[in-house]
Amino acid sequence: MIVHADGRAIRLAELTRTARPLLLDSTGVYAEIAAPWRDRVDVVTGSLQGTTATALLVRPDCFIAWSAGDAPSLRASLTHHFGLPR
Repeated sequence: MIVHADGRAIRLAELTRTARPLLLDSTGVYAEIAAPWRDRVDVVTGSLQGTTATALLVRPDCFIAWSAGDAPSLRASLTHHFGLPR
């Protein structure tokens, strides 16, 4: 998968090098929802190439924890996997 952000194409492998959870958001809406978890979750906003999803929450082990849905389901997944928001 390739993410087009900040004027460049970034491979998913590069984005997961930190071994931190990662929210990929092509809409910008989900990034705002994830703001209270920013101390634990990296957020990248840009177009996603190689998937039909508009957003993905990727665990540190690179498994998909959540795929675009509604705001409550993203909050629930963030809380379940990474604890309560700050």
